[in-house]
Amino acid sequence: MKANLGKVEQGIRLCLGAIGVAAVLGSDEFGMVEGIALLLSVFLLLNGLTARCYLWAWLGLNSKKSGCNLDHSGGRRLQ
Repeated sequence: MKANLGKVEQGIRLCLGAIGVAAVLGSDEFGMVEGIALLLSVFLLLNGLTARCYLWAWLGLNSKKSGCNLDHSGGRRLQ
């Protein structure tokens, strides 16, 4: 799967994931709610590190800008 997260969204996911992991690991209790929060935080960290989100791909969303395309041949190969 190609990267589908832009730099800003990637940074936001990294920050939220790190805050979530720190909050759960710093809490006194660990139950089902904390386990789910930890799992979601780890997923956010992985999304931020790899710039890929399977939910976005499944929904057909892409926040990554597609860069500059210098091939002006209209999809045909230049000979």
